[in-house]
Amino acid sequence: MQTTEFLVEALKTEGITHLFTVTGGLLDPFLPTLSSTSGVTPVVAAHEGGATYMADGYARASGRFGASFVIGGPGISNTVTTAAAARTDGSPITIFSGQVPTDWEGRGGFKDSSPAALDDVALLRPLTVSSLEVENVHLFNHHLRSSLTRMLAGGQAPVHLSIPLDVQRDQVHASWEALDRSLYSPGFIDLGALERVWKILLPDDEEERPAHILALVGAGVEKANAAEVLVAFADTDVWAELRTAPKILCVAKLGVYTSTYGMAEWPQVCIGKSAR
Repeated sequence: MQTTEFLVEALKTEGITHLFTVTGGLLDPFLPTLSSTSGVTPVVAAHEGGATYMADGYARASGRFGASFVIGGPGISNTVTTAAAARTDGSPITIFSGQVPTDWEGRGGFKDSSPAALDDVALLRPLTVSSLEVENVHLFNHHLRSSLTRMLAGGQAPVHLSIPLDVQRDQVHASWEALDRSLYSPGFIDLGALERVWKILLPDDEEERPAHILALVGAGVEKANAAEVLVAFADTDVWAELRTAPKILCVAKLGVYTSTYGMAEWPQVCIGKSAR
């Protein structure tokens, strides 16, 4: 399978439905694939920064990640502000950039921004958790999986993958396996900490029970698709025994609205990035 087809199909497997791009000669091999792959809609922007901002917005709205396709050199430099915004906000986006063929690197080719020239891999390295060039098609599957995993694991952040033209046109002799679901919806819990929480909420001495409970909710709730679980937590019958109900205070932009057990009287307040 040609590299371009392998990449778009891999993104489709990960649930990505829209890809954002500014076309250019260094991305020409992608055009037939982008226009013919069912279930994936290419969106052409007028500026690489705009395309990458669209990818950022897509990531925040969809709960998946966003992907933009730009050319190297001036195209990559136009994404710098967007990459910085995604990095500071913990937004998962992948910037794919087209690059001159590997046998042109450092030889004065048009828009050569390879590591032997301008080096746009180094340009984005401070703004991403991973910025790599695929120097050989046999590394493509590995570099793609490594980049997407680093983008999603731990604190989410942007990544960059530079793909030379000869690698784009080559064949990938591998099959894509979908990323583990836990990367999108972490299910980790500290059972010891949970036990201590319940001892605070339901102490043996009834007079020590809390009169009010405040839940500080961050963006991780939305990224883990746990908004409904949060509301169910607030609605559970255990609060009748406590004679109170939790009030929800959002500490990051979050699509969760307080509505039950008196929570509506506490406005949703956004005071910056979630503490994780």
